[in-house]
Amino acid sequence: MKSHLTLLLTLINLITPSHPLSFHSLPPLNNPSLSWITSPDSLSVHDSLTKTTTSLSYPSLPSLLSSPPTSRSLIQACLPPSLPSHNVLDLTFGFGSDSLILLSSSTPQKPVTVHGTERDPRVFALASEALARSPGLSSVLTLSLVDVLSCPTVDFVLGSEYTVVYIDVMFTSGKKNRAKAKGHMELLRTLHGTKVQTEEWKVNAEREAKELLMFGLRIARDRVVCKRPKGAPPVGGMKPSFVVGKKGANIRYDVYVT
Repeated sequence: MKSHLTLLLTLINLITPSHPLSFHSLPPLNNPSLSWITSPDSLSVHDSLTKTTTSLSYPSLPSLLSSPPTSRSLIQACLPPSLPSHNVLDLTFGFGSDSLILLSSSTPQKPVTVHGTERDPRVFALASEALARSPGLSSVLTLSLVDVLSCPTVDFVLGSEYTVVYIDVMFTSGKKNRAKAKGHMELLRTLHGTKVQTEEWKVNAEREAKELLMFGLRIARDRVVCKRPKGAPPVGGMKPSFVVGKKGANIRYDVYVT
């Protein structure tokens, strides 16, 4: 029992930081064209090649809850009305755009909370600082810096309370995307290393996507939702319980009921 308790406390300390990252402990960007820019109230990344500076900001909780949701399909896939509340685990948090959409649909009658995991420390630094600067948002959104696929016992901590596990696996469409990403998406692809997709990279990415799906199926109490490009095969060839998506849309949501 003592060893299990020690493991639990160690994992909690690993994946749940007690405060935002200090600007003095920022991770290296590992790209000669990128540099951190810090000020007392902001954190940005400057790209000397494109001469752009990108920062991340989140709305306050009251502002988020007063704005209309921007993706009905995402909400329909992840938040079934049959459940009294929704506790979502976003395994591919990134900059959190989908998580914010889910949170925007929260009501007193059907509250929504999200815990996001992000394995890239640079992406996590930007997201955690944005969260720390957003009034009230940390009461419904928490973040962890952890690679769930490299921590096999992490479900010992994460696996008891999540009704929905969400996975964004849009990055492995198998088709060349000719549209140039801009702003935050461009920076996210640069930091995640997804701008240049070799065949070896795509194979590894699909393998990791299947591992994330299997992980989610172990711990989700109600469902796992995978965001997928239109026309792409299901993750790992695993047929979903049903699919949600607007006609003519470029994305769909594969839903695996647990």
